[in-house]
Amino acid sequence: ICLSCFGFALVSTDLSYYSNYSAGADYIIQRYSYYDCDNLIEKGTRNDDIAENEKLDIYAYPLFSSVSGGKSCDGMLNVEEYSSYLNVSALYFGWNSIRYSENYTANSDDELTDENFTDFWFRGESDEYRKLKKAAGFENEFINLQIKGYDEAVFEKYFDKLEIIDGDIDFEKLNSGEEVILVAYDEITLYYASDDRFDYYAAGADEDIGFLASDYDLYYTAKLNYKVGDKIKLSTLYADDLKEISTALYSESGDIDSEIERYDKEVTIGAIVKPFYFNSLFYSRCGCGILTTVEGFDTLTKYDIFYDTLSITIKGENNDETDTAATNFLNTYTSGSSYHLTSNYASRQDSIEEVMTFLIAMLSIIILLFSISASIVTNALTAKIRKSKREIGTLRAVGASVREITAAYIRQLLSMFGWGCASGFGVYTLLQVIFKLIFKSEYTLPFEIWQALLIVALLFAVCSFNLYSKIKKEMKNSIVENIREL
Repeated sequence: ICLSCFGFALVSTDLSYYSNYSAGADYIIQRYSYYDCDNLIEKGTRNDDIAENEKLDIYAYPLFSSVSGGKSCDGMLNVEEYSSYLNVSALYFGWNSIRYSENYTANSDDELTDENFTDFWFRGESDEYRKLKKAAGFENEFINLQIKGYDEAVFEKYFDKLEIIDGDIDFEKLNSGEEVILVAYDEITLYYASDDRFDYYAAGADEDIGFLASDYDLYYTAKLNYKVGDKIKLSTLYADDLKEISTALYSESGDIDSEIERYDKEVTIGAIVKPFYFNSLFYSRCGCGILTTVEGFDTLTKYDIFYDTLSITIKGENNDETDTAATNFLNTYTSGSSYHLTSNYASRQDSIEEVMTFLIAMLSIIILLFSISASIVTNALTAKIRKSKREIGTLRAVGASVREITAAYIRQLLSMFGWGCASGFGVYTLLQVIFKLIFKSEYTLPFEIWQALLIVALLFAVCSFNLYSKIKKEMKNSIVENIREL
């Protein structure tokens, strides 16, 4: 029972995952090789990237019914000064600023406030931040964050997954570049604890991480300092020789000599949404950033930045023939480039084959255990019948039929199966609870028991038939012969 419950739960989980793989897309094109300088600077000129023209060419292929995608780049949010919210973000959560060098020198018994936050956590401005600020010509401060743009089809498909904190999403204004969507939590909290050996800290948002407060000595909550209607200035940085810039940026001495081009764009916050997860292809990295449409994304950047991801759906039913044709066509865009093509049809077929192999192996073991169980139960009842021939003869003498005698043994069989099922399902439930407590939200194995119930029912039917056959055979003897049996 335990084996079948766990085995079929694993099979069910795998089949469910593969049937919904990548949100139903048939083909995925993803960039896997990045030009960026440590997620700070974009490549100015490109050769093998998939831009709008290539996307339209793919859409024009007769086999495809839809092509939707997303673009992303790292940008800079210009700020007069760092707010408490940005300080927490820069330290740990979401916006990965290079401004600060971590320190943790303050006493954890001190109350953490806006005034002492920087002294508590940071020892000063990092050399990387100073070098990049000078080379890019920033007059004020900046914090780096990710800018994402999705096709409207992506928004339409997953719009219900966007939790709007404030404002409205106006696609016309997003497309024009007048407005953007700020992706951020309404407030975030930093937790801190220390002992003789280590400092421990964590950061989280709202109700998602509030339970951590009891585990830490000190915590500090900062509210988002932006609202709908605020104007913000975004910058994107570009250079051709990223390797040289990266070397200079992280070397111990010397400034960046290579030229960095900066493109600024002032926009209005049209809406604020919580960090989202549409699926494995479309989500907000690190929890915070700027979200807009592809058209709006292009207005925020200096160059026609490539697509990071394309999600492609085929017309009608996919099969081996259409998969081969589609894969051969798409390979012309990905072979030798920084992109990787995934055929979810082929992946599903391979995965289902693996699941079937596992299923066959599991069923083989279950059949073996089934046979052993049937043999043990049948032998136990046969021995009991053999020892009870005198009782059977007596029952026959008073008019008991084969059905009535069989029913008496069936009740014993039911008792045996009842205790067995209670034990098997009890152990399985206990293991489920233990795994849930250990892995918490990461544990997603379903509670599958109906397959085990079918196997038990079949085993009960086989044992009952064998029991009936044994008793019927015994009934062929005369009543006197039964009674005379020792």
